[in-house]
Amino acid sequence: MNGLTFAHPVWLWGAVLIVPLAALRLWAHLRAGGRLPGLVSPRLAHRLINGATQSRRWTIFCLQAVALLGIFAALARPQLGFEEIESETEARNLLIAIDTSRSMLSDDLPPNRLSRTRLAAKDIVLSLPDDRIGLIAFAGKPFLQAPLTVDHEAILEAIDQLDTEIIPRGGTNLSAAVNLALETVEEAKLGPSALVLFSDGEALEGLDEVENVRERAEKAGLKLLAVGVGTSGGSIIPAVNEDGEPIPGEFVKDENGQVVRTRLTPESLQALAAKGGVYFHLGGSASLTEVVSRIREHLAATREEAGTQRRPIERFLWPLSVAFGLLVLSHLAPLFWLKPVRKSASPSPARRSVAALILFLFSLVPGQLPAESVPGVAAKATEAMEATERALAEESSPRKRSFLQMQIGAQAYRAGNFEKAAEAFGSALAEGRGRYDSTALYNLGNTLFRRGETALTPRQNPDEVQSLTGNAGIETTIRDWEGAIEHFESSLALEPGNQMAAHNLDYVKQRLEELKKQQEQQNQQQEDQKEKEQQKQEDQKDQQD
Repeated sequence: MNGLTFAHPVWLWGAVLIVPLAALRLWAHLRAGGRLPGLVSPRLAHRLINGATQSRRWTIFCLQAVALLGIFAALARPQLGFEEIESETEARNLLIAIDTSRSMLSDDLPPNRLSRTRLAAKDIVLSLPDDRIGLIAFAGKPFLQAPLTVDHEAILEAIDQLDTEIIPRGGTNLSAAVNLALETVEEAKLGPSALVLFSDGEALEGLDEVENVRERAEKAGLKLLAVGVGTSGGSIIPAVNEDGEPIPGEFVKDENGQVVRTRLTPESLQALAAKGGVYFHLGGSASLTEVVSRIREHLAATREEAGTQRRPIERFLWPLSVAFGLLVLSHLAPLFWLKPVRKSASPSPARRSVAALILFLFSLVPGQLPAESVPGVAAKATEAMEATERALAEESSPRKRSFLQMQIGAQAYRAGNFEKAAEAFGSALAEGRGRYDSTALYNLGNTLFRRGETALTPRQNPDEVQSLTGNAGIETTIRDWEGAIEHFESSLALEPGNQMAAHNLDYVKQRLEELKKQQEQQNQQQEDQKEKEQQKQEDQKDQQD
């Protein structure tokens, strides 16, 4: 079907608003007509009153009404026709198996093998946001901690809960872990899948089944990625209490009372990944970031094949362009109809207030170009701001001063001078005596949001949280955006019906949440880098010794 459709047809009900607006316009026309004879002689009215005739006023109203219809039609997202696109699904089926035997408490990888494994597993989960991921814990026996799911928060929480007490049966059975992964994949009837298995390789059980499970995995399309955790030198295993916490000064001993030393045994893991799989070493000179990066490269081979999809073609620009053109025409028409009283007459305060309001009406709409990217706009806005500042210096009335401060804020915002805009709106809020509180708070929220954006990497898409040059820039942006949220909330407290303030509040909250997540990821990367540098220093010290 190639006919016209709407993605959000509920917006078409907005056309009903035209009826009460027309009724209100008619009531205002009749009320003004009833009062006119008492003010001006009918014989002289056409000579003394400067303005458009009633027919022209109705013409402007009709232009604006049709423009409003066009805006509602654009919001309904009209779609006409389809386009064929080639797409590749990003979803993988990935199982992560983690050895939770006691030997994983060895501290040859600080703080210990299990903690380092948890970090690597969480990095893998965070780097694959669109994939289906499951979690297996194993020692002498495997257990499916989390089935394949796209709820990565649940997977991360399950990884954090892993300890050496979670599997009652001790030992390490690699084959059993692979068998459980195969059963999970086969029951779900999935396509190409992968298993990332973390272990120190000290397999005490299931060694005779390695070749058999390896062949089963190859037939089932399960790619095996074995990760050896630990060092060849190894270390002794600390004893733990009932809560799984290490007991200072006590270590695991064998039947003869000798302290047990555990070492990485890569042979069993290499045998498991001998055909079609890959073996990695997490420890020694290999950093956590490098191992995770190499694992991701090999996981790319399990992507599903590309396919063709039909996507409807968006046509919202058609009604939106018509609406914009009619709005411009409705504002330009009076310039040709009205005769000014004198050339030096300035716009009325009411018209200037409307102009200031229009400036901020869509100030946070995604995709809007900043003023400095439009040739000449910033320069003109700066020139207008300087002229208004001169008028402010000569004005003594608090009411007029607060109005001029609002104008300066609007012009500074348009020029991209957000520091000046915030100062001006703050002054208007202080001097306005409640006259512009709601509007000033709303505009301050917009200004603080835009000022926060300037701390982001310049010339980037403002609708995507980009990488920043440093934590200082992120902190500056977070402070400004939190301030913007407070001002939007204050504006809504004074004017609960302000839909734009509510929209902008939700939008800034979403952007702030995304930015804080990025900050957490950057902090994690810095910690990983510090660990890498510390490990290198320790290795160099060991070599010197």
